[in-house]
Amino acid sequence: MPASDPIQRVPNAAPLIRQLGPVVLARETPVRIGAILVEPALRRILHDDGREAIVEPRVMEVFVILLRMRGNILSRIDLAMCCWEGRIVGDDAVNRVLSRLRRIADGIADNSFRVETITKVGYRLVTDAVVESAKPRFILANDANGHAAPAADSHDQHQREDAVRSGEPDDLHQSSMAMTNLSPVPGKLVGREAEVATIATLMKSAALVTVVGTGGVGKTRVSLEVGHRLVDTYEDGVWFVELASITDPILVADAIARAMHLNVPASQNVAQIVVERLRRRQCLLILDNCEHLIDTVAGLAETIMMQAPGIRLLATSQELLGIEREQAFQLQPLTAAAALSLFSERASGADAQWVLGPHNHDAAVAICKRLDGVPLAIEMAAARAPSLGCDAVLERLDHRFRILTSGRRTALPRHRSLLATLDWSHNLLSPRDAAVFRRLSVFAGGFTLESAAEVAGDGDIDSFEVVDALASLVGKSLIAVKMVHDHTRYALLETARVYALEKLAEANETDATLRRLAESFATLAQPVWSQFIGHTRDSVLRQRYLVEFVNFHNVLDWAFGEGNDPEIGLRLIASTACLWDDKALKSRLDMALPLIGPRTPPAVRATLLASRARVLMRLSPPKALEVVDEAIMAVRESCDDPAALCDVLASKGFALWLTGQVAAAQDVEAECARLMDGMPTSRIWALAMGLKATLLTVNGEPHASRPVFDDAVAALRSFGAYGLANYWQSTNMRYNPAGDVNVDIENWRSVLARIRPSDTSSDEVRATVTSELARRLARRGSEADLDEAIKVAGQFFKIASLILEYRFLLPMALVAIKTGRVADAAMITGFADMRRREAGEMAMTQRDFDELWELLNERLNRTELAALVERGAALHHADVIRLAMGEEVPESN
Repeated sequence: MPASDPIQRVPNAAPLIRQLGPVVLARETPVRIGAILVEPALRRILHDDGREAIVEPRVMEVFVILLRMRGNILSRIDLAMCCWEGRIVGDDAVNRVLSRLRRIADGIADNSFRVETITKVGYRLVTDAVVESAKPRFILANDANGHAAPAADSHDQHQREDAVRSGEPDDLHQSSMAMTNLSPVPGKLVGREAEVATIATLMKSAALVTVVGTGGVGKTRVSLEVGHRLVDTYEDGVWFVELASITDPILVADAIARAMHLNVPASQNVAQIVVERLRRRQCLLILDNCEHLIDTVAGLAETIMMQAPGIRLLATSQELLGIEREQAFQLQPLTAAAALSLFSERASGADAQWVLGPHNHDAAVAICKRLDGVPLAIEMAAARAPSLGCDAVLERLDHRFRILTSGRRTALPRHRSLLATLDWSHNLLSPRDAAVFRRLSVFAGGFTLESAAEVAGDGDIDSFEVVDALASLVGKSLIAVKMVHDHTRYALLETARVYALEKLAEANETDATLRRLAESFATLAQPVWSQFIGHTRDSVLRQRYLVEFVNFHNVLDWAFGEGNDPEIGLRLIASTACLWDDKALKSRLDMALPLIGPRTPPAVRATLLASRARVLMRLSPPKALEVVDEAIMAVRESCDDPAALCDVLASKGFALWLTGQVAAAQDVEAECARLMDGMPTSRIWALAMGLKATLLTVNGEPHASRPVFDDAVAALRSFGAYGLANYWQSTNMRYNPAGDVNVDIENWRSVLARIRPSDTSSDEVRATVTSELARRLARRGSEADLDEAIKVAGQFFKIASLILEYRFLLPMALVAIKTGRVADAAMITGFADMRRREAGEMAMTQRDFDELWELLNERLNRTELAALVERGAALHHADVIRLAMGEEVPESN
């Protein structure tokens, strides 16, 4: 290289850099360089032409060290030591910072400086302008309109500047001089108004409020909103201290000093000086993202509260600081309505032409639900919606970590993708907590403490350690606690569960953990039948078993999977069959029955066959009669249980009655009566009584059936079997109406009001009662009655249409007739009649069909009615539901 090259004459700066140590912006004095004033502590550059630029902290740090060492070559290692706290930094990171600094240089009127890259050597700042120290400026408080408020007195202003420059505490407390470093909030805050108001109120009395919640739930955003709301409340301002980028706990106090522009002399105990500076101040410190520095932040916060009583602290963290006088505020995910509003707001912000409407509403609601109401995930999904469409986003949520990667460019790195957010939380876990976290992902629904200990524990982690780990994960906001029917349950949010499942697979623990889950629930469910036929209350059955049905489905999916253990699945279905709804049980039985083999215990086989007969009795009575005798024989051979035999015999008796074979049904009923004679009351005893009462009714003896129904209902209520009690009471009312339609309506309203979520079969009973109430209202037929019938049916039509199918459609056909929609009524009736014939049912709904045919024949001629009935029979189920609810069906359908 020629001797005249200026690079040869510039000494390397490494030795001097090592003496100077890291750049701390809060300690840097302002510098004038040509046409600009550089204020490192405030991270801004003021141009002589009046322009102002706020500079990112890292860019300002690099600018400061290059300016201080101007003319010298600084290597990447030199910059890392001064500006990245000595961490290893790649060329890309350095180049990005230098690129932004060069853009700043390009915008200066007199080209005050330039940044050069010396290939394979380093970087240097070159300037021909005069560089000199300057006085600091202050950020002034904003008035009510968001404008800077003027200083009250220039003498006070100079006093404050002198105090900061000399490192002395600032004792001036004019509200007009209140300072803040709060950045403008990014976008409109949606769905958090109540939370912000509550936290702001708490800050009036609490020395420390910690906002805790899972990653991405919006803790930082809410704290910023609180800060802006309170900015004029504190004499010495509101200061936001961002801790996410800090890895060394020693630098927590430095972060506070930088945020507040405190002039801390070099070689001093920074934490001690910070506390001393705060002693006579009245301000709010927002300590954001404390979870990875929890011990240091807790200690410093406690010291500040003890020695600086005028300071209020607002912390955000995934776990509490765990110190005295800490007021916790749990930030929950958004409500369904707020989540949808946020999705719509952000999607339309990404594309002004995007609108939420009937074509995408349901998919948007489903997206928000699948994302657990977590704002960060919803915003990322909303950013994809305009380009992909809501349906496409929803379909891809099984791969959410690949699609939800469009965080704001200015966000923290861990908020730029959903995966990065979860990685941040997961990397803070101990090995034990991480193992328990990933193993708990096999619970598809919530879980109890006992189940967690059985499934997450293994040879390496005992049950006591699982309990400790679970408490730790709850404290870190990775697992939620909820009360279900007054009992404590735990759950992972779906996104956290998807992440944990991936970690489980990476650890090669999936099969072993799922087997423990399956064995645990098969054992849990074993006593269901004995409790069902005993006097166990509905609320207990629901709390112990019905609440676990999502997990039961998960176990069955595993058990019936290729190469797994179908016998566990067969045991689980047999144990719980008495609690399933018909359609779900039929679907599982269709999978299970072909898997019965030599290893299957005879009692399990018998229960599965009996369950098939019971389900088919309700869905297709003729098919039930084809298989029920095999089930009866299996029960007789496998066990000596009168209740189990009576259960399957009752299925046969009802199937015979529904297909019009009343005499044969009476013979079966007589055998049930002999089995139950002298037996204590139970749910199966009430079943036999129900069969007896039903047959008395169809034989023209309704008055004789009423006391039988009443006895069954009273017995069931006596031991808390409210679901079946409501069912048999509604059956009694159906077959034995009061005679006065007004009394009937009030009776059905009373039964509907009595149904509780904790009752077994609550959905089925609610569907039945809703249907019967709508029928009576339609019969009375006033305008108000018809409006109420449609409203009542609309509240429960999804459940009713799935459970009752064509039976639900009959009262809605009657409503259609009474409201003048005769053609709709004919099509609804045609569809219902077709479904009834497919099911093979002859007895239960005959009176209702007779009533409809009579009314339709009065209003339509034979040809019109036949055409409409034929068209109705060809409709899709969804279209018939639309007709039933008074909606239009496209002609093409």
